[in-house]
Amino acid sequence: MRARVVLIVVAVLASAWIAVLIRDYRVGLNASNRIFSTDRGRVAEFERNVRRLHDAQFLNPDRRWDLIAAQYLQGDGRPRRALAAARRYLRGEPANVAAWKVIFQTARDRDPRAARVAHQAIRRLDPFGYEALR
Repeated sequence: MRARVVLIVVAVLASAWIAVLIRDYRVGLNASNRIFSTDRGRVAEFERNVRRLHDAQFLNPDRRWDLIAAQYLQGDGRPRRALAAARRYLRGEPANVAAWKVIFQTARDRDPRAARVAHQAIRRLDPFGYEALR
């Protein structure tokens, strides 16, 4: 009897977590699509959707939304926030070439030391693809 109760509790918790992950994915995908299609002049909507990308990580071990936010922030001309988001992502995924590329491309003109570190990381992680950064 006790084993059945434990099994039911585990199943309910696992189902709840899966429901949260599905919700996170939908929130992140929706925010990403809205950012991509939003007129760049609508700053408030852009900011709201970047926050929604952060909200999409609730109870989710996958930090992909930080990387997507970093890429959008970089493209929108917000270098400090793009660097912060990329660095936050790299704390959990230090071998991610895409995050290092965001740092390199964003820091290239602003922070030569950070750009150099990013370039070295890209070269180490992707020895055949780093030439495209020159």
